[in-house]
Amino acid sequence: MIMNNSPEATINFVSSDLKDCLSDFMNCYNSRQKGDNSAVFYDDKEKDIEEIQKHIDALDLIIRFYDEVPS
Repeated sequence: MIMNNSPEATINFVSSDLKDCLSDFMNCYNSRQKGDNSAVFYDDKEKDIEEIQKHIDALDLIIRFYDEVPS
């Protein structure tokens, strides 16, 4: 297996992984909004939704940074 250790490859890998995490958090957020009782951070639904939203916002900020890094 050949590994590409270029900065661009690293940025693409990290960005892709973060986008997967964001998608997972968005799915969790939508599920909790619809009444799913599967807690991510807190058993309290509203507190859990707030915390999930904080993580979504943070991931979005980081992803936008990586997407703006020049190749």
